Amino acid sequence: MGLLDKVKDVNPIAKLDKRTDEEKETAAQERAANKELKAEQKEERRDAKDAQNRAKAAAIVVNAKLLDPIGSLPGNMMVVLALDPSGLYIRDAKSNIAVIVPYTKISFARHYSETEIKKEIEYQQKNKSGVGRGVAGAVLFGGVGAMIGGMSALQPTIKKKVKKTESTSYFFIVNYKPEPNAFAVAVSFELSKIPAMSKFEAELTQRAYECGGLQTVTTL
Repeated sequence: MGLLDKVKDVNPIAKLDKRTDEEKETAAQERAANKELKAEQKEERRDAKDAQNRAKAAAIVVNAKLLDPIGSLPGNMMVVLALDPSGLYIRDAKSNIAVIVPYTKISFARHYSETEIKKEIEYQQKNKSGVGRGVAGAVLFGGVGAMIGGMSALQPTIKKKVKKTESTSYFFIVNYKPEPNAFAVAVSFELSKIPAMSKFEAELTQRAYECGGLQTVTTL
């Protein structure tokens, strides 16, 4: 046996070529099964991580100032926001009085800076009167939208005074439909801190989407 013959004898490819068609098919099936198993395991790890992240988001409690009346809560008061199994939980910070907005009724939820609200209202506005501006703002942004929308019609000297504080003011806006065929109602909250707000908001919108309230989920 020459040197070339010895090389061929130990060549894995040469040995592979000696397998029967049935053996080749079995090996291909095994590779496919292993690949599918790895994909399933990867998906399971991803789902477990997502579930863990959602559980953490569901445990977040947000302290905020309720600016609009809703249910038995008159507005202009400090409240606690949490994610109840059935909906957005809003409780008076000084008592046990609470309101739950079902996820099925929530059509919009997002936090904004005052600057973002102002720009959004200015984009939407077509009526140049101060009253018209305030009403246009109230449709989406509740009380804070009516206030900022009305301010947008004031003189530039007044605008400058507003700009000094808008970078530190943040609001959480929720739109919901009291009845299936009713127009959406806006309720707004002023936030003191926002570090965990994005996760809270993402879990809220995901639950509303899964329950049929939101039609789409926007990732910020």
